[in-house]
Amino acid sequence: MEKKFFYDNFDSSQICGILSLGHIFTVILFAALSVLSIYFLKRLNGKQSKRFMLIVAISVTFMEIVKISLRIAKNQACDSWVPLYYCSLFIFAMWFTLAKNPKIQTIGYSYIGMGAILAAPLNILYPSTSLAIFPIWHPASVHSFLYHLIMFVTGIFILIKKIYIPKKEHSIVYFVFIFIACIPSVILNETVGTNCMFLANAFGLPILGTLQSSQPIIYMLLVFIAQSIIIFWASFGAYKLINHIQTGEKQMEIKYTLPTIKPETLKFYTYTNEELLKETPKAIVLDFHGLGMTAMRKEPNEFETECAKHGILTLFPYYGPWSWMNLTSVKFVDEIVKAVCEKYSLDVNSVPIISTGGSMGGHSALNYTKYAKVTPKACFTNCPVCDFKFHATEREDLPRTAYLAFSDYDCGFEKAIEMHSAYHMASQMPDIPYYIVHGTRDSAVNKEAHSDRFVAEMRRYGKNVTYIEVEGMEHCDLDSYPEVKKNYFDAIIKSALE
Repeated sequence: MEKKFFYDNFDSSQICGILSLGHIFTVILFAALSVLSIYFLKRLNGKQSKRFMLIVAISVTFMEIVKISLRIAKNQACDSWVPLYYCSLFIFAMWFTLAKNPKIQTIGYSYIGMGAILAAPLNILYPSTSLAIFPIWHPASVHSFLYHLIMFVTGIFILIKKIYIPKKEHSIVYFVFIFIACIPSVILNETVGTNCMFLANAFGLPILGTLQSSQPIIYMLLVFIAQSIIIFWASFGAYKLINHIQTGEKQMEIKYTLPTIKPETLKFYTYTNEELLKETPKAIVLDFHGLGMTAMRKEPNEFETECAKHGILTLFPYYGPWSWMNLTSVKFVDEIVKAVCEKYSLDVNSVPIISTGGSMGGHSALNYTKYAKVTPKACFTNCPVCDFKFHATEREDLPRTAYLAFSDYDCGFEKAIEMHSAYHMASQMPDIPYYIVHGTRDSAVNKEAHSDRFVAEMRRYGKNVTYIEVEGMEHCDLDSYPEVKKNYFDAIIKSALE
């Protein structure tokens, strides 16, 4: 005999029913909570999304255990608590999405994204259990409302976050999932008299009830087809239609904006230490990166922090990983300097500009000094490439970079390389101070082939060159020689402020 708990004491007038004020309120509340939930959930990052899926799996499993426990305690027939109804499969699907095997994950996602997402709101719009036979406040109604709300929100969530992208072939795994669930359902329906997967009785649907009474096999096949095929393709079609509409709208909203270097767009073209500055910049230090640099920087280094203390603005231009300060790169840096001066109301012709860099950055510092619209006040380089004509084939990784940087010049490839080789342009280099550091154990940019020859050539033409030769230092490794490093950076700061 079925037991009754305190919440079972109600009369027929209290039953929520369908299309009553209570039912309409439930539908509106379902819609409002769905929108609110999705609004906050779409902000989750990848790790938070995984945590959310785990929480949902645990929550709906706990809810189902509580429901089953209460119904067993009330001596209700297994028909009321066996988790083998279409919406009950959501519990299994949630745990499938957490599996390590991608194929098992797809089973879970296909059900949630293409099945549960449609079944959940339909159950609220036309409830066949709970709200149809209980008051709105009854635990069974509350459980059903929350359970289907979670189903729907989770389905929308995995689609919006693109955790799951539906494909036609997923209809197969979805079909298999439903088919497997129907096997024990049919067995239980035939042996125990349950109505698992609604294959035995069209509960709450009079039209199908007539068919079930007269043609039970046909009824069962129709319900199976509806759950295993029609729901998936209805959801898939809606997904594709919405996606098509959204894509069309996005295409109509596209606005083409050519990239331009302006004060407000500087962050796209150069890293600066401006956030550390407490005053209008007194000078600008250009720090040119080495070969292959592609990352956009986020944090200041030790030298940039020290410069900020002295009111010096540092620029780290993203002038190209293989550009070798060709004329396009020179123009690029000129535009950055111009935008910076505009931003801080500086006179580009009078503000001190220091050109610095190491390796390819050293080569670039020397070349920018030669070709800049406004000649820098001084040039500081660490293990610089000086004879680019030699360096273009000094290592096996270099020929392609030289070709891409200079092969398109009207003057020809060889002449273009000589134009950007500081050693070959020594006589034409500006009359400014040069400070060059190079280590004797540099295996990437040979000291004898580059700095030794370049310094000698520069001095032959009477240029002001300070040359620091560091015994045992490898390529650009100032960190291993703190005193040399300190002197180098101190000299840059002093030169900028003089």
